[in-house]
Amino acid sequence: MSHRANLLFLFIFFILPNLALANHIEIKINSKNNQKIEYYAKITNIQNSENKITNNITEFNFSYKLLENSEDGLLYSWKIDNVLNYKDLSGISRELQRLNEGLEIKFFTSEIGEYKAVENWAEILEFYESKLLKLKDDFWGDESAVAYINSLKSDLLTPEKLSEFLLGEINLFHNFYGAELTLDKSEINNLSILDEFMGIKLPVINESKLTKNNNNYYLVISEKIDQLRSNAIIKNEARKFDAKPIQYSNSQLFEFEYNNTFEILKINFKKEIEIGEDYMNKIIEIKRIN
Repeated sequence: MSHRANLLFLFIFFILPNLALANHIEIKINSKNNQKIEYYAKITNIQNSENKITNNITEFNFSYKLLENSEDGLLYSWKIDNVLNYKDLSGISRELQRLNEGLEIKFFTSEIGEYKAVENWAEILEFYESKLLKLKDDFWGDESAVAYINSLKSDLLTPEKLSEFLLGEINLFHNFYGAELTLDKSEINNLSILDEFMGIKLPVINESKLTKNNNNYYLVISEKIDQLRSNAIIKNEARKFDAKPIQYSNSQLFEFEYNNTFEILKINFKKEIEIGEDYMNKIIEIKRIN
């Protein structure tokens, strides 16, 4: 083999494998201390239950920054501001729309950005207690409003209940950090997950693909129950209780846009659930504004 051929062989053997490895990308968090980043969020909930359709939209801004990097993990701040009031709301409904305005949530993540725990539950509980007390004073002459505020206090003011109320968008924001994907390749996983609505394990198809355009990365994840296999499982469960099986579907779509250091520029999320004639849709749109 000639000297030139030897060089060509070495190029193919050493360089091309390295190029292939370069397509294997880890989505990793890359936050700088006290770098304040601002986002706009819009959350739409649509529900049809017994032929009654409700449509609720919330829009707000939030700021997001890393406060410290310690042995316990990364401590972040998420502060909610500028909650939009809708013209068709009035009275207690209008005020409750702004209930989260001014709230700061401090929470820990792992080194790769995976959410771990809220650090300031005492401050959060005090924030809501103060807001609800003020609302009771403002609406003291409205018995139905006061009754609703009292009901909200009992339903909301524990860390367990507040977790469900507050952490959906935070968990979404930190989803998929730590994932390792091959650029431009669809990856399909078959999973079995305990379904939150049916209360039984159902097979799920998870498909993800990471692409890059100019300097930005785009991650799309589609997740849905395996309809044929799930229908059979639901039918068997119904047979155990001599009940009629229901038509059921559950799917969610994640779309993330990152810059070249994996700071989030945009998130679109859509969840669709159908149970018989009823359905629930949730749409979350988040985009960076600075």
